[in-house]
Amino acid sequence: MTLGSGPDLGVPAPQDVTHATPGTTLTAPFAVTNTGNETAHGFTVRMSTSYGLDLLTQFPQCAAKDPVDGWYMKEVDCTFDTDVAPGATVQLPGQVRLAVNKAALYDRFDIEVEPGGGATDLSGADNYRAWSVQADNTADFRVRGTEVRAAAGTTVDATFRFVNRGPAWVAHVFSGDAPALVDFTVPEGTTAVGVPDLCQPQSAGAARYTCYLPSAAYPGLKADYTFKLRVDRVVPNATGTVVAHPERGASTPFEFDPKAGNNTARVVVNPSA
Repeated sequence: MTLGSGPDLGVPAPQDVTHATPGTTLTAPFAVTNTGNETAHGFTVRMSTSYGLDLLTQFPQCAAKDPVDGWYMKEVDCTFDTDVAPGATVQLPGQVRLAVNKAALYDRFDIEVEPGGGATDLSGADNYRAWSVQADNTADFRVRGTEVRAAAGTTVDATFRFVNRGPAWVAHVFSGDAPALVDFTVPEGTTAVGVPDLCQPQSAGAARYTCYLPSAAYPGLKADYTFKLRVDRVVPNATGTVVAHPERGASTPFEFDPKAGNNTARVVVNPSA
């Protein structure tokens, strides 16, 4: 092979989908074109779907990869022996069909193609595409507070919880933003002397903390955060607040959450009888 000679495979850029309906099926645009000057003797394809999409099409040339812990993309690797001549476009043996499942919200379908036979692609610029699929769905985020009692000079565990009651999962699959942040304001008269690993101080004197979630909030997720609060002085009904909000700002609502009222809760130390 001379310099600048070889196959150059590519797949077309798909048009993003909005307002997809859970329970429906989509057909992903897929074709492989060789713009190089040599034939590709076969090619490989990797297809990846996020949690809210299911790959319905099953080709015998494909095999699912074992899931990676903590990674929400489901991957399938395929090997086809079809030759792709210079200037030619070939299709897969059938349509690539995706199910928009009941958890869909912000999702993606990734496609990557490479020439087979150990050949090097001349340009990787169009070998990989990501298809954005946004569904009309909701996810009910909720936080739950607690009430605890403790005497002055003692320490008490105060646990609050974040819940995704679904039905959608939430992950910002392109930006990488957290699905939510949870702010905790420490009750008056107390000091946090034990802080969960996922929580960081956000104010002078450590009166407010921001707690982080995993990168994906799956339906049914329950994330507990336990603070050890030292009671410096007893303040009846000392109340701290727990607020779930998007990463881009505490005053910004969750666009997908139908019940914004349960995104706030209280942690009360020494409630009145």
